[in-house]
Amino acid sequence: MSVQSQLALFPVGVPAVSEVWAFGGSRVLGSESSQLATAAASALLARGHRLAVGCCTGADACALSAAVALGLACRVEVFAAFGASIPPGRWPLGACPASAVSEVRRAVSEGAQLRAWAGGGVSVPLSTRLAARTRAVARACNAGAVVVLAPHSKGSLILARAVAGRGLPVVVVPVAGAALPVLSAGGRWSAVSAAPLASLGAQIWRA
Repeated sequence: MSVQSQLALFPVGVPAVSEVWAFGGSRVLGSESSQLATAAASALLARGHRLAVGCCTGADACALSAAVALGLACRVEVFAAFGASIPPGRWPLGACPASAVSEVRRAVSEGAQLRAWAGGGVSVPLSTRLAARTRAVARACNAGAVVVLAPHSKGSLILARAVAGRGLPVVVVPVAGAALPVLSAGGRWSAVSAAPLASLGAQIWRA
């Protein structure tokens, strides 16, 4: 089934319990790019899909905030590069300046499921832990990925290529200036023609 028909299959507000999309993107987004990320995450959640998402600033934080705003945090699984204990007003063990601690804390308090240390324990170097966390997000999906792709975002490419390597579709919402990379052998990009992602300029990669 194509991504277009999957997005149109579920009417707004009806949970598609078995459909899990990985969601990610750059850790640094401007105002317009953040609006793109929020709109993309909101569209998937409103259609009833579930999300697997990381714990960083940028696209991850937009998805978590969108889930809370819609009252749908229970449809989100958060893969964190830090520990499960998130004391109020403090950073948890393993967090870094790129961690969206307040957004993760709020989403979990509203019903999101937290997967702590998803990239390995605190002894694992941060860059390695973040990359492994992103691959854990990729393994958690069964429908595909939606990636808000900004220029020079290594984590976004890790997520997109990991999901494409599983033979699943990858929908990219490109930020201005972002090139569409080759994700896997024999695949190609095409425009998403169905609402609501078509209005965001989304492109889909199919192997």
